[in-house]
Amino acid sequence: MLASYHANSFEFKSKVNYTLSELRGQNFSGQDLSGTSFAGADMRRADFHGAILEGTILTKAYFLQANIGGANFAQAFSDHVTFDKSDLTNAIFTDSLLNWYYFLRS
Repeated sequence: MLASYHANSFEFKSKVNYTLSELRGQNFSGQDLSGTSFAGADMRRADFHGAILEGTILTKAYFLQANIGGANFAQAFSDHVTFDKSDLTNAIFTDSLLNWYYFLRS
């Protein structure tokens, strides 16, 4: 588990720590993953359709060909994240920090 901390207006309270995890092809669709860290995680072809990812940490996360349509990334911290060739249809990024992200053919 990650410790809770405040960064500006973002509050992160982690439930699960997937930092640097190999999550290729995993199915997280419809799950509440709020406050989870996916920093440096490899999520190629993973399914996050309709998942709640509010307040997640996505630093250097890799979503190649992932299904994140309808996922809620509100208040997520996204630094150097790759979303290449991913389905972002109706994904929500309200109040998220998006810094150095890549959406090639998404």
